[in-house]
Parts: sequence; C-alpha cells; structure tokens
Amino acid sequence: QSGWNVSILAPTSGEQVTRTSSLVKEILVRPSANTCASAAHLSRVEGVLAVNDDLAEAGGKLLDGQADKPALIHCHDWYAYRAAKALSQRFSIPLVGTAHSTSEPIVRWWGQLPDAEVVRQEKALYCNADSLITVSHSMGQIIKAAHSLPADRISIVHNGFNVAPFMNPSAKGEAIAKMRRTIVANDEKLIIFAGRLTPQKGISALFASASRVSKDMPRAKYLIAGEADSLESAKMMKSLTDGYPDLRGCMKLLGRLSRKQLALLYQVADVAVV
Repeated sequence: QSGWNVSILAPTSGEQVTRTSSLVKEILVRPSANTCASAAHLSRVEGVLAVNDDLAEAGGKLLDGQADKPALIHCHDWYAYRAAKALSQRFSIPLVGTAHSTSEPIVRWWGQLPDAEVVRQEKALYCNADSLITVSHSMGQIIKAAHSLPADRISIVHNGFNVAPFMNPSAKGEAIAKMRRTIVANDEKLIIFAGRLTPQKGISALFASASRVSKDMPRAKYLIAGEADSLESAKMMKSLTDGYPDLRGCMKLLGRLSRKQLALLYQVADVAVV
C-alpha cells in the first residue's frame, strides 16, 4: 500500500547486500562464521535456528540505527520465528505470523513422522504471535484443531497471485495450436502438473494415477513443471522415476518455468492436475 515502507530481512548463501527501491529495502544477511563452521554438525532445525540468531543480530543493528521503529514485524512459518520474536521483544513491536502449512498433522498424511522440534517451533509461533494468519480456511481449521487454538485466533489472508498471464496469454489462436503441435501429436492428450516437487503436493499420487491412465490411454502425455525444494524431495523424485519405468516414454520433467511459459502450457494442455 502507498505510504508504507517495508524492510525485508532474509538470509543468503551469497554476498551480504542491501538493495533499496522506492518502498522496499531488502537486507540479505550472510550466516556468521560461527554458524558456517558449525553447520556440518547441526541438525536441520538447529541450522535454521542458528541462522535466525544471525538475522536477529543484523536486525537489531538495523533497528538501533533507526529513529522510527517499524509498526510491526512479520514472519512466515517457523523458519524466521525465532529472529522475529527476539526483535519483537527487544523493541516492543507487535509480531504477525503467517502459517502457510503445518507439520502436525500434515506430514503424517503423506506417511512420515513430523520433526518434534519443528512442531514445537510451529506451536510457539501459533501461540505467541500477536496476530496469526493462515493462507486458507482449511489450513486455519487444521492448525486450530491440532494445537487447540481458540476460534478467533486465526485470520485468513489468501496468497496473492497475478492471474493476468493466464487470463490473457501472449499467444492466441493459431499460435497456441502451432505450439501444441510441437509438444504432442494430434491424437495425443496432454496433461500438465505445475508446482513444487514435494510430498505435500501429492506427487506420489500423480505418478500412481499416471501409471494407471497410461495403461488405458497410451497416447496420453504428461508434462511436469517444477523442481524439488529439498534434498529429500529430490530423492523422492528419483525413487518415483525409478519406480515407474512405464512412464518414461509418456512423462517429461521440465524443471522450473517462468510464469509466461507456464501460462502458455496451460493454454495447450487438455487437463491440469492439482
């Protein structure tokens, strides 16, 4: 909104840098030497918390030098909660947290055990933030039930999304038809999935269903747009591609695509699976 100045504090594996536009200041913080030196011996959660300590220190120095303190501090999920909470307490600034997902019970739903420390960090965020947001009504209900939160604890703010490239694609008519012919033959059906290649998105169900579909419709082709978001997800994809050799001739992994490219693929596909 016009009139609001936003500072984004985030870790980086690259160079420490500050970038400023008209309304947004982006401060990228490189982990400290101590954090880097101990990284090999830390668990995933311990590593995230160590980086949070570096963010809190950098944020403290930033706010110490500002006469006007922020109206609020906002963090997403548990990943930045520790730093956000430390800065909130130190400078008496309200803390708003947004929960995009939750480990308990969702991780159980795809057949794994949630990390107990992650669950503790998430509960701390849900219970201690001055205001809590989730990105959907269903996620709000899940978090309320799993963590026994009062009904009025959570507000819903859906993720923002620019639909313009999808509603008004750059290619139309014959250009779309010509593009489709470069991907599939006239008698083939094109099915597309787009998203992070992670268990949460139901990738195993996609492969299982594609295997069944391909037996009845051998002319169906699948395009998978997206990339793994972790080492564990990359291992999952390797296991799935190895476990479904029957799909090698009808499924293609495209990697991450731009919004413009993705919008064009949606125009030529017969079915999009979610």
